[in-house]
Amino acid sequence: MQISTVEILKSYQMYVTSTPLKTVPIFFANMTIMKLARKATSLHIIDFGTSYGFQWPSLIQCLSERYGGPPNLRITTIELPQPGFRPTERIEETGRRLAKYCDRFSVPFEFHVIAQKWETVGFDDLKIDRNELIVVNCLHRLKHVPDVTMMGKSPRDAVLKLIRKINPEIFIHGVVNGAYNSPFFLTRFKQALSHFEAIFDVFEATIPCEDQQRMFFERAGYGRDIMNVVACEGLEIVERPETYQKWQVRNVRAGLKKLPLDQELLKKVKTMSKSMDYHSDFRIDEDEQWMLQVVDLCTMLTQCAQAVANFDQRTASELLKQIRQHSTPHGDATQRLAHYFADGLQTRLAGAKTPSYSPLVSVQISAAEILKAYQVFITACPFKKMSHFFANRTIMKLAENATRLHIIDFGISYGFQWPCLIQRLSQRPGGPPKLRITAIELPQPGFRPTERVEETGRRLEKYAKRFDVPFEYNVIAQKWETIRIEDIKIDRSELIVVNCMHRLRNIPDETVMVNSPRDAVLKLIRKISPDLFIHGVVNGTYNAPFFLTRFREALLHYYTLFDMLEATISREDGQQRFMFEQAIYGRDVVNVVACEGLERVDRPETYRQWQARNVRAGFKQLPLDQKLLKKVKTMSKVMCYHDDFRVDEDGHWMLQGWKGRTIMALSFWKPT
Repeated sequence: MQISTVEILKSYQMYVTSTPLKTVPIFFANMTIMKLARKATSLHIIDFGTSYGFQWPSLIQCLSERYGGPPNLRITTIELPQPGFRPTERIEETGRRLAKYCDRFSVPFEFHVIAQKWETVGFDDLKIDRNELIVVNCLHRLKHVPDVTMMGKSPRDAVLKLIRKINPEIFIHGVVNGAYNSPFFLTRFKQALSHFEAIFDVFEATIPCEDQQRMFFERAGYGRDIMNVVACEGLEIVERPETYQKWQVRNVRAGLKKLPLDQELLKKVKTMSKSMDYHSDFRIDEDEQWMLQVVDLCTMLTQCAQAVANFDQRTASELLKQIRQHSTPHGDATQRLAHYFADGLQTRLAGAKTPSYSPLVSVQISAAEILKAYQVFITACPFKKMSHFFANRTIMKLAENATRLHIIDFGISYGFQWPCLIQRLSQRPGGPPKLRITAIELPQPGFRPTERVEETGRRLEKYAKRFDVPFEYNVIAQKWETIRIEDIKIDRSELIVVNCMHRLRNIPDETVMVNSPRDAVLKLIRKISPDLFIHGVVNGTYNAPFFLTRFREALLHYYTLFDMLEATISREDGQQRFMFEQAIYGRDVVNVVACEGLERVDRPETYRQWQARNVRAGFKQLPLDQKLLKKVKTMSKVMCYHDDFRVDEDGHWMLQGWKGRTIMALSFWKPT
């Protein structure tokens, strides 16, 4: 009672301006009533949960404009009684407001109030007149009626049976699609957290933080509901939503038949949502004659991951079905992200054996195709180009007077880093040094574990020949922690550079094996005692042993990557973008989501964690060349990369990020 209706109305106005979650169902419901009442002389709306009656002013106005004049409108409002001495005060205030509105638009009006537990309402209390067109309306409020988990005879089913007995021309049923109705606190808490995270995310994306009405609405609406779900048990829990599929079963069981949605109206609603400039993450769709408003695919993915983690196959399968309807590898960033995460969840759920992970793309995709896709990627995104530029310029500076240069490349992949260096070396005053590259890779699955790496060598050899750079190429394709220093054939008369760009994350750590293979590789590099160790890392936190934690972190990380490609790659390059996402990001996402133990190969750490590892292994970090760093920052602007890319420095690491999130980091080291 401390909050006035005027204050509620102001905050509600802010809410409907920023989100279509109320506007759209009210519009659909009212237009359906208008169509049904085209010729009716008397219209009786029995509204379960009228609350402040925000649904009805627009209907009253439409009725006043009806050809032939408006019908007699009777609203019977059924509400839960308000605590205190005046249980009907607020609802009667709603009636007075609606009566004024009807008076203004010359619509004959009658208003009745029933404020009691809904399951105790009798058929006779409603004063049914069969000469009237009867509509029963309940938007999002049957969730407040107890279900069978609380009482032997479900009050929820009793209300549905009453509606069946009323035998209306139509029953309009809107539901909050929630799964946080478990009798077990922890399960309920997790589901509620996921649900309300999506709701608050909607506000964060659509309403400024400092908006006073937003704070008011969140506190009075969602704050109240959260408190009820988290703090209460038994009949004191009033907030008890169910999924729309569960409501469908209830309604059919109560003897109600579902009507098909009006496709013209559905189309109009979708058009409305776009024309009113609502946020692009809102989705309107249809499933089994339910109009669905999908807030956020990321939330659905998280809910699905929770179901998978809880071994709830039925819920997970239902959610996956919904996600598949809204996701596609050719859609916007969120739809593409959802497609690959759904692949991972489906693989995990099925318990199917995942394809052997290989840092090199499937042999079915040619190197030429990958090169085209990679070209599109580096044209749109500076991450690889800037890392390679900084690393190669540092090598050039170090090898200024060297006659022989030995690069030991952990994770050479397709060797995209080296053509630029070869060309630069060919232009060196006094001629190029003799270049030896030792390519270290994980073995490729199948009978030819070194095929792709050898193909890389042949390509680089042709390139070196073209620019008259003496060249030697050696391949080591085995588990990196099993490599011995003798295998690398160190020659101390050569300038030795160890290079590892973003690939040490593919080596297991101490969470999988007691003797960390990751640390073993760093010790090997320390033993090589290179003149320079160049270390590029993917700055990721999705390496938790706990599935749900890892899933959420991976979702955030890859959301950033897909968002970046969405903003920077044109639709004309759609095929190359699709190939890159499928072959690289899609492969990594499935590995992170579907695999456990040694099968999970993608295991990034933050650059600060790598710094601690490197120091522990006996390396000293070198300061970044400030002139080069300045040049990289200038290049990023001159080459017209998107404004949301950032290049920065922290603790002698060059950081590259998108929209404030650090994605990659580069550093230089020497043995102590």
